Amino acid sequence: MTLEDDLQAVADGVRERLPELTTRIARRLRDEIPEFYLRDNPALRAGETESISSSIRDILDGVTEERPPPERASDARLREARLAVARHDVGDAGVEA
Repeated sequence: MTLEDDLQAVADGVRERLPELTTRIARRLRDEIPEFYLRDNPALRAGETESISSSIRDILDGVTEERPPPERASDARLREARLAVARHDVGDAGVEA
């Protein structure tokens, strides 16, 4: 077996467990940063879940396909940023979203 074969095998194993890993990461984030989750926001939670799994897929693709990192933010990252801005009351700070 080559290094590429080994990396592909690891990546395939991680992809099979992606839903479980995404759930564990999201749970850990909620445990470590509870103040961010004071308000239950389903849109933010959905965006976060997609962002976590998308990030893991990007890493796996980069490892197995030897792709360079993206040069611009993906649509998922932009959506996540918009949700984060909407989540915070930035209008109170004199900044408009």
